[in-house]
Amino acid sequence: MSTSERERRRATLVALRRRGLELRDEDAERSLDAGLGLGEPAHDRLYAAMQRYSFRLVLRDLILLGQRGAFPVEALTRHASLSAVSDHLHTLADLGLARRRGELVEPTLEAESLGPTLEWFVAEVLRRELGFEVLCGVPLRGGATGGDLDVVALAEGVLQLLEVKSGPPKHVEAAQVAAFLARVEAVAPHGAIFFDDTELRMSDRIVLLFEEVLAGRGLAVRRPRPLQRELYTVGEGIYIANAHPDVVGNLTTCVSHLLRARGIRLGPRADAGS
Repeated sequence: MSTSERERRRATLVALRRRGLELRDEDAERSLDAGLGLGEPAHDRLYAAMQRYSFRLVLRDLILLGQRGAFPVEALTRHASLSAVSDHLHTLADLGLARRRGELVEPTLEAESLGPTLEWFVAEVLRRELGFEVLCGVPLRGGATGGDLDVVALAEGVLQLLEVKSGPPKHVEAAQVAAFLARVEAVAPHGAIFFDDTELRMSDRIVLLFEEVLAGRGLAVRRPRPLQRELYTVGEGIYIANAHPDVVGNLTTCVSHLLRARGIRLGPRADAGS
């Protein structure tokens, strides 16, 4: 880690300390290594591939199905055509994450789930596209946060907290939404995003879970409101986002909305879902 990288990392950690929070181990947060055992030179290629939703789904299935060794290529076609799967397997082979042997796929990656890699990708979007300083998997002392912080990002003096889910909305439970809101209260960031890596509608389940949890806490007045497509705001500064039409655009919209809401307005503010 270079001196400049260490200083930028320290700035984000200091932002947490100012809020009375402490890391269990100041060197324990995950470095930005994608969680797949890849060297840094491969990160650009992986980042480009992760832009495609179908690649992320194939990678997720590769990790899950590969726990027991080689398996048929067709098993990866649940969410992508055979042609798309073949293209993704070529990329995965170039990255050293899988080998194709005829009609069989043999995983060669080091991962138990897509979660850490997806968190890395989301952090890289904020770092590469929007210039944030980012930390992944931040382990805080005490149980108030209900586990590690998936992604913490800092830019323009604005601290962002992101919760990253890799499964479809049907796998998200009210307890996970409640834990996210508890982490938001414990960290007190300027903005927070609950991101689910899905192209399914958030209004069918995730929004309903937020409404249920907020009502249970006597905060029904803060119910989610549409911001854009399947992006929602929850009161001020909290956002719900999915991956459609793309992750970069959706995260950029949330960050832009937060920063513009904090900026100067000469006239009345538009009620853009806030």
